[in-house]
Amino acid sequence: GSVEQLPVDKWSHVAFVWAPENNSLDLFVDGVLLIAQKTFVKPSFTLGPPSILKGFDGGYIDELRVWDYPRTKSDIDYWSQRIYPAPGYVQVESRTCGGWTLANYEYGTPLLAYYRFDDAGATVENFAFLNQAAYALPGIVSTGVTSDAAATVFGSDDADADGVPEWWASLHNLEQYPEYYSSATGPIYVPCEDDPALVLDFKYFRSFVAYASIGNNHAWFDDPDDPASFFRTPKTQLDFDEGVHSTYMKYVYLDVQPVASSLEIFTPGMVSTLVYVNGEQVTPDSGAGNMLQVLDVTPFLHLGRNMIYVRCESEFYLDAAPASRAGSEQEYRDCDPSLPEIVLDCDDKPYQYKHATGKFDARMVCNGRDFIIRGDESRADPRSVWHCQVWSTGSEEFGNSYYPTADEELRFLPGNQDYGVPANAERDNNPLDPDLADDALDVVYEYICGTNPRDRDSDNNGIPDGFEDFDDDGLVNSAEQTYGANPWLADTDDDGLIDGSDVGSAGHPAESLSPVNTLSLHFGGAETDYVELPKQSRFALQKWTIEAWVQPDADELDGGIIIERWVSTNAANYQLGLGDGVIAPVNVPYARFVPNFGDPAVVLAWSQPIPPGNWTHLAASYYNGDLKLFVGGTNVAALVASKTPGVFAGGPVFQTIGRGLKGFIDEVRIWKTNRSAADILKQRDDVLTGLESSLAAYYRFDDSTIYTNGSGFTVGTSANNGTNGLPAEAAWTWGQVEDYLLAFGADWNTQWSHAGSMRGSVSFSTNSAVLPPPQLQIFIEPDEAIIDGAAWSYNGGASWNDSGFLETRLSPGPYPVSFRILEGWHEPTVTN
Repeated sequence: GSVEQLPVDKWSHVAFVWAPENNSLDLFVDGVLLIAQKTFVKPSFTLGPPSILKGFDGGYIDELRVWDYPRTKSDIDYWSQRIYPAPGYVQVESRTCGGWTLANYEYGTPLLAYYRFDDAGATVENFAFLNQAAYALPGIVSTGVTSDAAATVFGSDDADADGVPEWWASLHNLEQYPEYYSSATGPIYVPCEDDPALVLDFKYFRSFVAYASIGNNHAWFDDPDDPASFFRTPKTQLDFDEGVHSTYMKYVYLDVQPVASSLEIFTPGMVSTLVYVNGEQVTPDSGAGNMLQVLDVTPFLHLGRNMIYVRCESEFYLDAAPASRAGSEQEYRDCDPSLPEIVLDCDDKPYQYKHATGKFDARMVCNGRDFIIRGDESRADPRSVWHCQVWSTGSEEFGNSYYPTADEELRFLPGNQDYGVPANAERDNNPLDPDLADDALDVVYEYICGTNPRDRDSDNNGIPDGFEDFDDDGLVNSAEQTYGANPWLADTDDDGLIDGSDVGSAGHPAESLSPVNTLSLHFGGAETDYVELPKQSRFALQKWTIEAWVQPDADELDGGIIIERWVSTNAANYQLGLGDGVIAPVNVPYARFVPNFGDPAVVLAWSQPIPPGNWTHLAASYYNGDLKLFVGGTNVAALVASKTPGVFAGGPVFQTIGRGLKGFIDEVRIWKTNRSAADILKQRDDVLTGLESSLAAYYRFDDSTIYTNGSGFTVGTSANNGTNGLPAEAAWTWGQVEDYLLAFGADWNTQWSHAGSMRGSVSFSTNSAVLPPPQLQIFIEPDEAIIDGAAWSYNGGASWNDSGFLETRLSPGPYPVSFRILEGWHEPTVTN
């Protein structure tokens, strides 16, 4: 089929996915599927020289990646604007005691080629094979590398998703995880007390970094009748099955206050599984034997660094066959040459080896965002990486003198946030009084700020790093960390207030709803006046409901678009608007879609125009041929269509709010389901939480912006005026209209990738259709109590909030405030 030309002078992300086993060929542009074609041509491979940019005479290329498997739509969507960490940190293979290489991860290293064009060397580095010259592009290519243009990507080489890139941790000597993965020590046999020639047990210990799911291949198999089953073939395996005991640890750095968080732990074959969050056991004592644990961990999480720690004990069976991947007793003898030639137990019978059958996998969703994903459902994704330890019953009972014992740093103890990568490494500089060495920045904010995590005053100017103010916004770096704000953006949340003035009563520098605003957007009425929505697959909907409040100006005489999504010049997924005299009578509400392949538009209109100067709620829904139009929450028109909307086509994809409308729009909601009139009416007059099921996008228009677009074009601080290290000419001229799905919180960290962008004459207005809910904010003193974990709750401890957090999603009514009990502290007294 035909495909759109890429726009000139603008970066586009293009993904080509070929899956011969499925006879499919897919093309994505900016995360949106343009063509999905079935092909029955038998694939044919011939050896030949690969090439890039062949025949490409003008333009730029960046972030070129080649994978050895067909990437999923969610893979492409998530990673299109993120740096993928260079392989090598997670151990996908190991060296056995016998000296040969053992593959541990089913998928190996699926990234075949990765050219970032950021290394500026004589050749172009292939980050899939880092520091391996044979895989680099030659000098003739490197001469074309330029700093004039670069694609908008964010993130870092953070292979375990803890917020810190591994090269940076290594540079500052922070990496302290003990690694003894498939080392030359162990399993080592434990002799019987009465006869050292007989075998009582084996000492075995491994510490390693791995992608979940982790277990033994013979223990669990895919269930074709239950695709959602957690009894799946493990993706990461060890060299020996002796690991009856195991622990799994992961740091998760939250850039948002947790509102709703669920942690799922999948441990088939484990007789005991205990889950800890920040040192607190969250598994009920009675639930340790559950192989599937679904835990509400909201009360245990907080803004910033969180430790997830799981301790397991596995079932095992006994077998005369050695418990090694190679299935040979020689593998044990390679590790321990003193092992008797004939392996007998203390009763002089053939020794029965232990085969642990437990398997581990996990998923954690916080505020609708996946912070931990299952290894069963992903490939080589940092969000599925865990720091693991396994050890045998022999090590558990008799200990190890050959290598560090399991949990040598006691990470199962509450509050040990220094395991592996210390949270505040500079405290080591003064063991007698570490507080004097502390610069008040944790390790993640040290990286964000570009400071030395082992130095209290990195630039030696007499001001500790945490008390510098890098963006000159009146808020020091440590305070930016406390609020979750960005130390390089003077107006982090882009609400029009500089961070230093956006604190205190009803203020929060990382919350655009503080202080409370009651706003809408006004559109100038021209075809060039609109909000452009990001090109993302979440807007491509087979069934949908779109809704908004609308108030036309008195001089609006030719209608306009409220919400629309076009997938080509003659195919539309959905459109809600006011008639222009052609599609429908002037200012009469209508809903329509345009099928693919040149079929005529399907239009559904009301019988009368809406009045200017008044707010009217409009909505439309579609599913399985049923197109409905709603006015004021009432279904006023419906039809059954024989054709379906154009969800995918060859482009261009064009998604807007307000195009051609002269007037106000408020509370735009896009749902990935067809809502009933009762559901629409029920929530019509209230703001949403952003956690609602099936909500694809939510633009409240209450956020305001520091960005201005007109004569004398200027770019506000939150839109980057060079303060964040980028050149000023690379200003963020997009993302002024925040999407209030909670999953997209702290969207400045992804350069407002989910926000809408103002085009033409569009401005915020205090003329609003829906009043915001009441807000609640509590400040706790003194600072020492906050450091010790002081927090407050409005719901009896179901969730805990940090000092200064602004709760913006409450219904009117009284709320009893309680405070977390801390040893050594009295409960605060409310002063106001």
